[in-house]
Amino acid sequence: MFTEKITWDHSQRSIPMALGITEDRAAEITGSLLFTEIDKAFTAHSLFDDEDDIPAEFSSKTAVLDSVLDDLSNHNEAIFATYEWTKYMVVASEEKRDRLKGALSMLYMMSGQDKNKFIKEFKKKVQRDANED
Repeated sequence: MFTEKITWDHSQRSIPMALGITEDRAAEITGSLLFTEIDKAFTAHSLFDDEDDIPAEFSSKTAVLDSVLDDLSNHNEAIFATYEWTKYMVVASEEKRDRLKGALSMLYMMSGQDKNKFIKEFKKKVQRDANED
């Protein structure tokens, strides 16, 4: 059974920590999801003039998750990435997603479209936001 490969610590205060994922690694995974979404959209619009010609691997929400899953270390990280992506896609309103994508698109450009730089700056923002709470 798949759940036999997932280790939970139900005494932890957050979902990533319950899955044995540090807050830092959780921010890396979330940053990677958001970078990948922006990068795929940017690349698609750079390569294709007509939106109808954009292949699903550039435009579908499952393609973003699939790309990020390739970079994860274990089942727990895969569960967390799926949770984060679903939360982002389902729970966040379209207006909130659009505002976030706008701000993160600026970060994408400022980081020179470099995934590592983007994630580093994204983690700094997450840390600042956590310190404000």
